[in-house]
Formats: sequence, C-alpha cells, structure tokens
Amino acid sequence: KPKEVNDYINAGTLLIVVDTQSLDYVEMPDLIESIEKIVVIDHHRASGKTIKNTIFSYQEAYASSTCELVTELLQYFNIKEIITKVEANALLAGLCMDTKMFTQKTGVRTCEAASVLKRRGGDTVFAKTMLQDDIETYTARSHAVAKADFYYDHRIAISEIESDSDEANL
Repeated sequence: KPKEVNDYINAGTLLIVVDTQSLDYVEMPDLIESIEKIVVIDHHRASGKTIKNTIFSYQEAYASSTCELVTELLQYFNIKEIITKVEANALLAGLCMDTKMFTQKTGVRTCEAASVLKRRGGDTVFAKTMLQDDIETYTARSHAVAKADFYYDHRIAISEIESDSDEANL
C-alpha cells in the first residue's frame, strides 16, 4: 500500500522546486505550505504568486534552462560522486529542449554546463533521441494536423482524432 505524501514529511524534509517559482504551476501547492525548508531553482521571470519563505532561491532569467542552473550548482560539489551518466543525459536533454538543440538562448554558461555534462557521460545524440516521438505519436499528430479545421486566418486550428495506441502522446 503506497504511503501518503505527508507520511514522508518531517522537520528535516527539504523540498526542491525546479523550473517554476510560481504557486500557479506547482502540482501540489498544499505540500509547499506544509514544508519549512524549500529551495527554488528556476530560469523563468517572476510572475504570478511566487513561492515564499524559501531557504535558498536561485532564479536567473538569463539562463537557458533550469538544467543549466542545476548543473552550475552541482559544480560546487564533488560532481564525480554526485552525478551519474543517466543524470547527465537527463540534464543534457533539458538543455537541448530549452535551447532547441543549442540554437536559441545559448550562451557561454550554457556551453560550460553542456561541457560538464559531456564529461560526466552525457551524450547529445542520446539526449536528442530521448526527446523524439515514437512513430505512433508522430503518425497520430500528422493525422490530427491533416484533419484540422482552421479559423481566424489560420491562427487557430481544431482537430479531432481517435487513436488506438496507448503509447501515442498527443
């Protein structure tokens, strides 16, 4: 039987919220109210209801992604013992996604973070593969676009499809 989330919370619990600083985008806002030690790491500009009473907040709107910021923070520790190849690939995939494969919002800090992740076993080809859709999803999306009805000078498209695949993520 799975435990309730509150069963895991005690006085020493640390909650790390990444890629948002707004209560509007947090999955469980009541969880934030029940934890005293909160860290926020985000690359978005502040907007909406921000998370208050953090013990540490690293918000840098000029960073390409939260993965870049996390990688920078990890460099303050002995990274060889902290980050695995799987984690390096996950962080690198996040960098790839937010920078559109290093073509947008890419700066020196982004390249330095990518370099650190590559040294830890991250592979941009693998990261790109992680972000690609499978053939069923691609086909289902293609059919949806082909069947779309366009409105307001092609600014809005509406389509309805049926998919037999449980794997297709539309």
